[in-house]
Amino acid sequence: MQISESAQKLKALRQAAKMSIREIAFEVGMEKGKYEHYETRFKKPYLPADFADQLAHVLSLRGIARESVMALAGPIEQSVTEDDLHLGARYAKLSPRRQRMMRELLEELEAAEKANLQIAKAADGSPD
Repeated sequence: MQISESAQKLKALRQAAKMSIREIAFEVGMEKGKYEHYETRFKKPYLPADFADQLAHVLSLRGIARESVMALAGPIEQSVTEDDLHLGARYAKLSPRRQRMMRELLEELEAAEKANLQIAKAADGSPD
């Protein structure tokens, strides 16, 4: 079986961002060999959504459209709640400066959450 189209597109996006496999693996917090699997041996039609989200964050900083990366995860159904709509409306009312501050804060919280999960996995002896 051939590698998937998503694997081929992932490689093309990484190359468009002018990143090496080692660089992107480091940026998404995984070993080089594990990341390389997604470009050279991955056979499923879509990348895992959480992995695509990590990649989208990293590659968007290098000029790659987030939507291009998230498309590799396939169609993702999301249900929007009343709370989501309310938060979106509140965010839209903020000044551009405060919106930027909110995005930065969210990135910090997500990074802390990721670090906590890695610490918990290490404490449990679970592999990544």
